[in-house]
Amino acid sequence: MAIAHTVTVARGTRTRALLHEVLLGTWIGLLVLGVGGRAVMRAIALATDAPRALTLGGTVTVLAAGAAAGAAGAVLHAVSRAVAARGAGGRTVVRLVLFAALLALVTARGLHGSPAAPARAFWPLVALYGVLFARAVRARRAGDSRVG
Repeated sequence: MAIAHTVTVARGTRTRALLHEVLLGTWIGLLVLGVGGRAVMRAIALATDAPRALTLGGTVTVLAAGAAAGAAGAVLHAVSRAVAARGAGGRTVVRLVLFAALLALVTARGLHGSPAAPARAFWPLVALYGVLFARAVRARRAGDSRVG
């Protein structure tokens, strides 16, 4: 009976940790991918002949998409961590390379069909998200009180 209780507690702790990471990813995504994405879109509109209208609905949509992408990025990070733990002894470099590759693949799919020049402007935001998220998770796991 004690073993079953220990397994249940461990699962609950892992689930809670994943939930916290998804919330962290959501916030970082909102700020970096949402706000940053809206700023990039505005800069592209000003630099081209695109319509210059800035609407509340469009802004809310981009912010929500950034938050959702941030949450998805957190799940990709969890998958990377699980794969690295299972197949590479938990090596940090494997986790980070896999996380970067997954972010790049998902981003490339999301930008597919977009004109190349404007699409390139979004890649730095994805890189910044990945770095900030990975560092925040590392700091949080290390018990750093500056994060969270």
